[in-house]
Amino acid sequence: MPAYADRRDLGRPRERAFALAAVVCVQAAIGLVLFGGLRVSISHRADVVEQLLNFTIAPPPPPPVPPPEPKRSNDRSSAPKAERAWLEFHNRNGDFEASLYGDEPVADLQVTQNEIFRIAERADALDKYLTIANDQ
Repeated sequence: MPAYADRRDLGRPRERAFALAAVVCVQAAIGLVLFGGLRVSISHRADVVEQLLNFTIAPPPPPPVPPPEPKRSNDRSSAPKAERAWLEFHNRNGDFEASLYGDEPVADLQVTQNEIFRIAERADALDKYLTIANDQ
């Protein structure tokens, strides 16, 4: 049988009465304090509403300035300049790789493969540029 079910330990009515009286007194005191603190003298209800609503909201920040659109040039003369610059880069890069890999036949194959990949990548980029130019 659990200890809390034993009838002999449950019979202290005097202590229970004092505890109940203390709880009632404390609750009554708290209630009086709360009700006393809630009494507000209202002379004009509009003044109270103004006091309650008297706060300032900061103005919203200005909207962000959109970035300027990039200028698109209809000048087609920039394409040959870009192609010449890429060819110069391609030649210098090939010379660097040839000096890096040496004169072995396997190294020559690696240089040739890298060159083919660079040309294919450039062809893909030019294809995209052509698609964009045709869409305008």
